[in-house]
Amino acid sequence: MATVIVIGAGLGGMSAAYELKAELGKQHEVILINDKPDFEFTPSNPWIAVQWRERKETSIAIEPHVKKKGIRFIHAALTELQPAAQQLTLSDGQTLRYDFLAICTGPALAFDEVTGAGPESGGTTSVCTLSHAEECRHSVSALVDEPGPVIVGAMPGASCFGPPTSMRSSSIATCATKR
Repeated sequence: MATVIVIGAGLGGMSAAYELKAELGKQHEVILINDKPDFEFTPSNPWIAVQWRERKETSIAIEPHVKKKGIRFIHAALTELQPAAQQLTLSDGQTLRYDFLAICTGPALAFDEVTGAGPESGGTTSVCTLSHAEECRHSVSALVDEPGPVIVGAMPGASCFGPPTSMRSSSIATCATKR
């Protein structure tokens, strides 16, 4: 029996875990590890920002769904990876061995690459995460109440994994990621 671990439960990780389990069957173990307990459907984040959807409509608990397919779910962050030993350590203290590993963590947001970028800076808004989209909602409401100039896009040289948006006057939204 082989143990296959999938790190990350976004669009790629969830798909990988389901496809691997379907292909490998019951004789092999598939473990899905994610630092959040919920799957967040990132393509719906702009809908959150404009109040067309709520969190509960675009986010679901992972464990009950993958468990039905025979996939083990662990809610913990990866803290150490030892490829030569085919072993990893999680934030909850577990150490796991694997035969095969799929790393599907998605992009690492890098707002710090551009001075003034990112929701924490106050200069831009974002829909890169569900929490960002919920915060962006305030900017959208303010814009509706008092319309003004808006720039929508991604910063030059930044890569973006989804639809960028900005809802603050004279700001540029970014989904900057480390390459």
